[in-house]
Amino acid sequence: MIKKLRETAGIITILAILLSRLPKSHPKYERIRNDLEKRKAGEYGEDSLDYFLSLIRGTDFKILHNIRLRFKDYYFQIDTLLLFPSFFIILEVKNLTGTLLFDPNHQQLIQIRTDESGKQVEKAMTEPILQVKRQYSQFREWLSGIDVPPIPGEMLVVLTNPNGIVKSLSNPQLVQEMVVKNTALSFRIEKLISKYGTPGWNKKEMRKVINSLLKHNTPLQINLLDYYEISIPELLTGVRCPKCSELAMERWNARWKCHHCKHTCKKAHINALNEFALLISKTASIKELCDFLHIADPVRARRLLAPMNLTTQGKNRYLKYILP
Repeated sequence: MIKKLRETAGIITILAILLSRLPKSHPKYERIRNDLEKRKAGEYGEDSLDYFLSLIRGTDFKILHNIRLRFKDYYFQIDTLLLFPSFFIILEVKNLTGTLLFDPNHQQLIQIRTDESGKQVEKAMTEPILQVKRQYSQFREWLSGIDVPPIPGEMLVVLTNPNGIVKSLSNPQLVQEMVVKNTALSFRIEKLISKYGTPGWNKKEMRKVINSLLKHNTPLQINLLDYYEISIPELLTGVRCPKCSELAMERWNARWKCHHCKHTCKKAHINALNEFALLISKTASIKELCDFLHIADPVRARRLLAPMNLTTQGKNRYLKYILP
């Protein structure tokens, strides 16, 4: 059923690495921590959606998550796309708590929630009905570039947080039609299956659409250091202890030793190299790796890297290791 899984090891993983390598006193620390928590909450909400989609009866269909496509000179992203032989549905997924005041006539959503101090806070947000309408229009035009028959489409805003309270400030009929809790999603979709009974795509055409979507899907690449305007010298370096997660272990008798929990490990540097590749660069000079791993002697560093059989580029002083 699910044709494309979510990329769970993407930006959330890198945000967590960045946060772990910043001092808690860093001016960007709280902002990054909040961004990480929001991403995790959003991912949790999207993951909970899969269960309710699995309850849908009546026909076979395909699910594609996090599809990002080029539209003219820009890109647009769809949280979840459901493809049926007779129609498609675009789902805009929101994991929002508190009172949600939908105001389609003024293109806004107002969230009222209680903060940690017990104070009620109002926040204006991008109106998700408008968001999904825009995605629908863009996807329809993108789909017209594929040589398959046109089929009808639907769009829904799905709320995954059970603590979200939906209210309408304007156009309550539109809000009722387009906003649905994830617990009721399967029933809403089953009604649409009954509505669109005649298949518009055969198996070959369905396969063509899916292959084209996967081929043209372009995941967003973000350099988080640039995004948050953080320089490499601001990062905490060193090898992380695999047992207690503290920085930084010390190289001692062909092992890494943690001064916090006394744990020793032969290969703790491999995870540090992975973090370097994800956060800083996929290539590194021996000096950069020595500085990051806290190894004073380049010869010892090269000896440590030798069993990994890393590919290199350049020669002599310009030689760099390509990190997996």
